[in-house]
Amino acid sequence: MRNETIAALRAIIATDPSVTSEESKTILTSIQNAGAGRTRRETGTVVQAAEILGVHRRTIGQYAQRGMLSRIFITPRKIRYDLAEVRRLAGIECTSNPNATQQPAAAAPTV
Repeated sequence: MRNETIAALRAIIATDPSVTSEESKTILTSIQNAGAGRTRRETGTVVQAAEILGVHRRTIGQYAQRGMLSRIFITPRKIRYDLAEVRRLAGIECTSNPNATQQPAAAAPTV
């Protein structure tokens, strides 16, 4: 959460007479700790997913329709795919270095 957002919430809580100081501390601590353990998913385009799997980009859409891959909608026309999920489908062991190039253990299913 951005510092500006936390500051705005702090100001709102301070002006609310129904919130006790103990509740205020609890709320603010929870807000600040909410994003502490989160990691961002590495997402990629349909072209990147197709390259990893060694298939045509239309096949990626078919995999998503069949539930084999999840689509992440940034906007209605801008779709991304979780690259860790794509690598799992390809049989590539996910490492701490997402740019590591490895060959798939087996060919991806064809459609």
